[in-house]
Amino acid sequence: MISAFVLPKEKRRDFKYPRAVIFKKFPYKLLKGSKGIVCVGDVVSKSCLNVKNIYNLFLIYDGSTKRFEKVNDLELLIEKGNFKTFTLRNPPGMISFQAFLFLCKILKKRGTFALKVVGEEDMLALPSIQCAPKGYWVLYGVPDVGVAVIKVNELSKLDSSLRTLELRPLFKEI
Repeated sequence: MISAFVLPKEKRRDFKYPRAVIFKKFPYKLLKGSKGIVCVGDVVSKSCLNVKNIYNLFLIYDGSTKRFEKVNDLELLIEKGNFKTFTLRNPPGMISFQAFLFLCKILKKRGTFALKVVGEEDMLALPSIQCAPKGYWVLYGVPDVGVAVIKVNELSKLDSSLRTLELRPLFKEI
């Protein structure tokens, strides 16, 4: 049984550059009134908290940005916002099968959810695109560049699935 999908070293350069529209500043106006938003990353998640009138908001974060820098007040803001919170495990450079399944399950729900990742959340943008309902937006940070924004539709779901197939399956327990 597959326990994770691993990003091979030879693919890291390709995965560094998103197949998405990148905004240098957070695109508040674009997101206003959307069906739902999935934010992957601490800085993006904190920015998403300022989007008004969003009833389906999913924050996926690990407690740091650029691997080491802590994002101030994010967990406090989540607590104040009455988010339903969960913790899941996902090792760096991988998509654990457990995290993939959990994302698919939780993204079917309505409301505000915060998913704290023990490990690293970066790769979880792929299953978020595959599992989020059509019409949602998936956002993730591109360090020192901006915010990658993807509208979930048939094409983005297909592209995300194909990118997942580029990963190497891991058959041992993690």
